[in-house]
Amino acid sequence: FIGKEQHQQAKELVVFIDSLERRSKTCGVILCGDLNSPPMLPSIRTIQQSGLNDVWQQSSAGKGLLTIGGTFPSHARVLGMPSCFRKLIRLDYIFLHESGREIVCKCVYVQDDSCDCSLASDHLPVCAVF
Repeated sequence: FIGKEQHQQAKELVVFIDSLERRSKTCGVILCGDLNSPPMLPSIRTIQQSGLNDVWQQSSAGKGLLTIGGTFPSHARVLGMPSCFRKLIRLDYIFLHESGREIVCKCVYVQDDSCDCSLASDHLPVCAVF
Protein backbone atom coordinates (compact mmCIF):
# COMPACT_ATOMS: atom_id res chain seq x y z
CA PHE A 1 0.00 0.00 0.00
CA ILE A 2 3.01 2.27 -0.42
CA GLY A 3 1.81 3.32 -3.85
CA LYS A 4 4.99 3.47 -5.97
CA GLU A 5 3.10 2.69 -9.17
CA GLN A 6 0.38 5.19 -8.29
CA HIS A 7 3.03 7.83 -7.62
CA GLN A 8 4.54 7.27 -11.06
CA GLN A 9 1.09 7.44 -12.65
CA ALA A 10 0.40 10.69 -10.80
CA LYS A 11 3.62 12.20 -12.18
CA GLU A 12 2.61 11.20 -15.72
CA LEU A 13 -0.88 12.60 -15.19
CA VAL A 14 0.55 15.93 -14.01
CA VAL A 15 2.73 16.16 -17.14
CA PHE A 16 -0.29 15.42 -19.34
CA ILE A 17 -2.47 18.05 -17.65
CA ASP A 18 0.35 20.58 -17.92
CA SER A 19 0.60 19.87 -21.66
CA LEU A 20 -3.14 20.53 -22.02
CA GLU A 21 -2.71 23.87 -20.31
CA ARG A 22 0.22 24.86 -22.54
CA ARG A 23 -1.28 23.68 -25.85
CA SER A 24 -4.68 25.23 -25.59
CA LYS A 25 -6.48 28.07 -23.95
CA THR A 26 -8.51 26.05 -21.52
CA CYS A 27 -10.83 27.52 -18.94
CA GLY A 28 -9.49 24.97 -16.52
CA VAL A 29 -9.14 21.27 -15.95
CA ILE A 30 -11.27 19.16 -13.64
CA LEU A 31 -9.72 15.86 -12.62
CA CYS A 32 -11.94 13.43 -10.76
CA GLY A 33 -11.96 9.78 -9.97
CA ASP A 34 -11.09 6.83 -7.81
CA LEU A 35 -7.36 7.34 -7.25
CA ASN A 36 -7.11 4.59 -4.61
CA SER A 37 -4.68 6.68 -2.56
CA PRO A 38 -5.28 8.36 0.79
CA PRO A 39 -4.37 12.06 1.00
CA MET A 40 -1.04 11.49 2.75
CA LEU A 41 0.53 9.36 -0.01
CA PRO A 42 3.03 10.85 -2.49
CA SER A 43 0.69 10.34 -5.45
CA ILE A 44 -1.91 12.75 -4.03
CA ARG A 45 0.72 15.23 -2.84
CA THR A 46 2.27 15.22 -6.35
CA ILE A 47 -1.11 16.07 -7.87
CA GLN A 48 -1.72 18.85 -5.33
CA GLN A 49 1.76 20.35 -5.76
CA SER A 50 1.21 20.59 -9.52
CA GLY A 51 -1.46 23.27 -9.17
CA LEU A 52 -4.48 20.99 -8.95
CA ASN A 53 -6.59 22.01 -5.97
CA ASP A 54 -8.55 19.46 -3.97
CA VAL A 55 -12.09 20.88 -3.96
CA TRP A 56 -12.94 18.91 -0.79
CA GLN A 57 -10.14 20.58 1.16
CA GLN A 58 -11.06 24.02 -0.16
CA SER A 59 -14.76 23.68 0.59
CA SER A 60 -16.51 24.26 3.86
CA ALA A 61 -17.13 20.49 3.94
CA GLY A 62 -13.42 19.86 4.35
CA LYS A 63 -12.87 22.33 7.21
CA GLY A 64 -14.11 20.27 10.16
CA LEU A 65 -11.95 17.84 12.09
CA LEU A 66 -14.31 14.92 11.49
CA THR A 67 -15.03 15.65 7.84
CA ILE A 68 -12.30 13.72 6.07
CA GLY A 69 -14.54 13.01 3.10
CA GLY A 70 -14.21 9.27 3.57
CA THR A 71 -15.37 7.30 0.56
CA PHE A 72 -14.20 3.79 1.47
CA PRO A 73 -15.60 1.39 2.43
CA SER A 74 -19.08 2.33 1.31
CA HIS A 75 -20.60 -0.39 3.40
CA ALA A 76 -18.78 -2.04 6.27
CA ARG A 77 -20.56 -5.35 5.66
CA VAL A 78 -18.56 -5.70 2.44
CA LEU A 79 -15.46 -6.14 4.58
CA GLY A 80 -17.30 -8.01 7.35
CA MET A 81 -16.76 -5.13 9.81
CA PRO A 82 -19.11 -3.21 12.13
CA SER A 83 -20.88 -0.20 10.64
CA CYS A 84 -18.68 2.22 12.60
CA PHE A 85 -15.90 1.37 10.11
CA ARG A 86 -17.81 2.91 7.20
CA LYS A 87 -16.24 5.82 5.30
CA LEU A 88 -12.86 5.53 7.03
CA ILE A 89 -10.53 6.35 4.16
CA ARG A 90 -10.61 8.98 1.45
CA LEU A 91 -9.66 7.42 -1.90
CA ASP A 92 -11.83 9.39 -4.35
CA TYR A 93 -11.20 13.00 -5.38
CA ILE A 94 -12.18 16.00 -7.45
CA PHE A 95 -9.35 18.38 -8.35
CA LEU A 96 -9.59 21.71 -10.13
CA HIS A 97 -6.55 23.16 -11.90
CA GLU A 98 -5.75 26.68 -10.74
CA SER A 99 -5.99 28.01 -14.29
CA GLY A 100 -9.70 27.36 -13.99
CA ARG A 101 -10.35 30.42 -11.89
CA GLU A 102 -13.54 30.93 -13.88
CA ILE A 103 -14.82 27.57 -12.59
CA VAL A 104 -16.14 27.84 -9.05
CA CYS A 105 -17.04 24.84 -6.93
CA LYS A 106 -20.26 25.78 -5.14
CA CYS A 107 -20.45 22.65 -3.02
CA VAL A 108 -18.91 19.21 -2.67
CA TYR A 109 -20.17 16.20 -0.77
CA VAL A 110 -19.90 12.44 -0.41
CA GLN A 111 -23.15 10.88 -1.59
CA ASP A 112 -24.26 8.30 0.93
CA ASP A 113 -27.96 8.79 1.64
CA SER A 114 -29.02 5.99 -0.67
CA CYS A 115 -28.73 2.26 -0.25
CA ASP A 116 -27.93 2.07 -3.96
CA CYS A 117 -24.68 3.98 -3.45
CA SER A 118 -23.31 1.51 -0.96
CA LEU A 119 -24.41 -1.51 -2.99
CA ALA A 120 -23.13 -0.37 -6.38
CA SER A 121 -19.49 -0.05 -5.35
CA ASP A 122 -17.14 -0.43 -2.42
CA HIS A 123 -16.51 3.34 -2.74
CA LEU A 124 -19.01 6.15 -2.23
CA PRO A 125 -19.20 8.82 -4.94
CA VAL A 126 -17.83 12.32 -4.44
CA CYS A 127 -20.12 14.90 -6.01
CA ALA A 128 -19.58 18.58 -6.74
CA VAL A 129 -21.67 21.40 -8.10
CA PHE A 130 -19.77 23.91 -10.25
